[in-house]
Amino acid sequence: MKKITAVTILFSLLLSLNTAIAQTSSSDYVHTKATIQEQIRTTKEVVGGSLEKYRNTAQEQHVERLQYLREYAQKMIDRRNEVLSSLRERIEKYKNLTDAEKQALLDTVKGSEDGLRNLVGKIDSEEDLDQLKNRVREIADEKIFQYVTPKIHLVAMAEKIKAVLSRMRAITGKIEQSITRAQEANLDISSIEAKYEEYKGQLVVAQNTLNEAEDLIQNLTEDLEDPKAIFVQAKAKVKNAHEALKSAHRLVKEIASSLKELDKNSSQE
Repeated sequence: MKKITAVTILFSLLLSLNTAIAQTSSSDYVHTKATIQEQIRTTKEVVGGSLEKYRNTAQEQHVERLQYLREYAQKMIDRRNEVLSSLRERIEKYKNLTDAEKQALLDTVKGSEDGLRNLVGKIDSEEDLDQLKNRVREIADEKIFQYVTPKIHLVAMAEKIKAVLSRMRAITGKIEQSITRAQEANLDISSIEAKYEEYKGQLVVAQNTLNEAEDLIQNLTEDLEDPKAIFVQAKAKVKNAHEALKSAHRLVKEIASSLKELDKNSSQE
């Protein structure tokens, strides 16, 4: 009996898929949170000394307080520019984004860079302490840690999942071809067919959940008073899409193994 499956091609595709799945590791979700927390922690360390000097300087020492607060503001800006520079480098390395998608993220970074640049001149020339305090608040309003960093990390995770979905769909043709040949050979493949339907269902879940995540990410804009709520929802959607992909990956490996066994048995008859 002729072979019923293109085993070599199918397993070659699975090998490539295994690598892609590994790149969507759940550590991405931990990494995003840890990265933001680390950015905030190190920023506090960098700027904390100047803020402490400002707070400990007597009210009547106006010039000194102005100097320390200005120093604090400049360090806040420098630290945020470092973070934005690292995000820019990260975006350039993304492999699963189109040029337009990359440019949209780079524009987000540039918008924050421009906002900080505009504040530098105002801070350097400000001689009124209360006005300088307002400038410091404007630095925080750029929301580098609350908006820019989370959005860029989320987009990257979503694009990884999208790339894996594309590879999984490429495998379906080979599976369907093998199932058809097995049916023509009157082989019992009911368990394989059931798993294949479940596999396709998991792909639908992953795609729908990813779509919902991308809609939320689009709504993650810098003018939001508190982007955290949307960020948390979007991250949960991305994670759910990832879980659906892992389930689909497990099923397709089981299907491939069953088809391989059928292929082996049919070759011996």
